[in-house]
Amino acid sequence: MGNKKIAVVFAGQARTFRYCYKTHLEFFKKEGYEFDFFIHTWSDQWYSDKIGSATNIENPRQEDAKQLEKELVEIYKPKAIKVEKQKECEQLIGDIKSLIRLQKSCNNKNETDHFAWSDLDIDKSIERWLQGAHVGQIYSWQQAANLKIDYQKKNNVKY
Repeated sequence: MGNKKIAVVFAGQARTFRYCYKTHLEFFKKEGYEFDFFIHTWSDQWYSDKIGSATNIENPRQEDAKQLEKELVEIYKPKAIKVEKQKECEQLIGDIKSLIRLQKSCNNKNETDHFAWSDLDIDKSIERWLQGAHVGQIYSWQQAANLKIDYQKKNNVKY
């Protein structure tokens, strides 16, 4: 009987992988198991404004998408990978615009008006959704999971 196959799904901003990839690889080195990596990440990366970082949504760190993908492939040898620019991702921005329209149509507000951004222009509203609601992270989880599902179907693999 062969090794048990386990899918490892990485998603989100790959801000610190250069510092922790060795630990990842060591963790996923277990006898009797075979780990397949699936990665969705963003080439534009930032931290929350709350921590006072120099890289924030208005001043993101810009990675070269091709170089970032090359590095991740060399390190993790993923079965599938997708690198996108978050602030230019048409599907994500379209989803956010739909959420903004829904919010406006419902006149959605909470006690602090934290997610009531209907008075902002559309670009500022999109940035608030990307920064505060973490929709980019959720989208990235979905994309990474889809990479795994597509690979499973195409290659008749079960995890």
